[in-house]
Amino acid sequence: RRKLQRANFDGTEQETLLEGRQFGRPTLDLLNRKLYYGDLDRGEIRRCALDGTKDERVLAEHVDQAVSIALDLAGGWIYWADSQTTTNYLARARFDGTGFEPLVGGGLASSGLSELRLDLASGHLYWADEIGDGETGLWRANLNGSGRTRLFESPAGWNAGALALWMPGN
Repeated sequence: RRKLQRANFDGTEQETLLEGRQFGRPTLDLLNRKLYYGDLDRGEIRRCALDGTKDERVLAEHVDQAVSIALDLAGGWIYWADSQTTTNYLARARFDGTGFEPLVGGGLASSGLSELRLDLASGHLYWADEIGDGETGLWRANLNGSGRTRLFESPAGWNAGALALWMPGN
């Protein structure tokens, strides 16, 4: 079965939080003790308590493949990468589900948006595109989607499938 689980770092105390659906990569808000995830079967972005039992709610609907989610807690935004072949885009919405804004899309010839990260200090979002026709590599844009720039083009036969940010001095 499809499950969203947690465990201690040594693998002990494994616990199933949610099951029976296909999930995108979960994102944690440790400050507010919330878990955010894409429910790929229902086409939603959802939030619940870290233990999966309380305060479950839908934040965005009609989202095909929310594979990666990033949070701007201070600004009140949730960002996601929708990696479905026909809708393929990056978007954001307010935590209450209002203010939906597509940020990057509508010309991406890909279903390979695989990772999304925010650098709130510099006002940028970063993403990896692993499949796109002429779009593969690592990208950056302003938090509102403007100023789209490819930082790295994947060599032929290679895919940018994951992304981590390291910010010296933080």
